[in-house]
Amino acid sequence: MPYTTVAALRTARNTRLQESDFCMLPDHKSTLPEDQRLAEITAIGMYRQDLRELPAMVKVDGNGDAVLNSDGNLQNIIDAVIELPAKPY
Repeated sequence: MPYTTVAALRTARNTRLQESDFCMLPDHKSTLPEDQRLAEITAIGMYRQDLRELPAMVKVDGNGDAVLNSDGNLQNIIDAVIELPAKPY
């Protein structure tokens, strides 16, 4: 889903971070074998890092305002529409 404001992007990002908090708790029980569990933790950690970096990827103009594409959506520094990364679980 594309976003039209940085505030909307941050709200969606924060929701996704909260939804994945439980995965990072030491007492989180997984049904996966240990080797797959380590891969799961790594994937979730990378996903959460990508979420945290999203606001910094918003392209801004000389005034510090977010740059929108012709459809009114936020874009990143390479002019691609900013969307949340896919959930790894």
